[in-house]
Parts: sequence; C-alpha cells; structure tokens
Amino acid sequence: MKYSRWDDFLIAEHEMIERAMAVLKECLDNLDATLDQPVQVIRALDFLLEFGDKIHNRKEEEQLFPLMEKFGVPVSGGPLGVMLAEHRMERELLARMMADIGSL
Repeated sequence: MKYSRWDDFLIAEHEMIERAMAVLKECLDNLDATLDQPVQVIRALDFLLEFGDKIHNRKEEEQLFPLMEKFGVPVSGGPLGVMLAEHRMERELLARMMADIGSL
C-alpha cells in the first residue's frame, strides 16, 4: 500500500485495529460454537495489546498528540484528553480480558 499523506499510515493502522476488534467481537458472540474460538480470542487480544497499544497508541501518544498540543489542540477538556482517556480504558479492558482468559 502506498501512503501519500502523513496520516494515511495511521488510518491504515486504525483499519487493522478495527478488523481485529470485529474478529474479537465475532469470536465472543460465538464463543461456545467451536473449540477454536478461545485461540482466536487470545490471538485478537494479543494483536490489540501488542500492535494496537504498544505500537499504534504509543505512536499517537508520543509523537502525534504532543505535536497536536504544540499547535493548540487542548489536552484538558479537548479531543486529546478524550483520546488519552480512551487509550487508558482500552488498556484496562484488554488487561481484564486477558486476565479472565488466563483464569479459564
């Protein structure tokens, strides 16, 4: 895939993350249907943790968001604060889901 704008790469990453979330949702909706589902759930969660959080979110938090703040986008009470809160909630939810899977 060729990226012609700086944000094309981040948009493509968002699309990959959304696909992983769709797979996770489908697996959870059909968890009792097949024995392969728990493996797929673990793989989707692992992708969301390793790529979604440790690579994508980190890129946004360490590079994009500080640049946006520098150009006047507010953190507190603004979109950056909302996105940072979403990243924190994602981390907490994924960690709880992994812990729940580990206790099965």
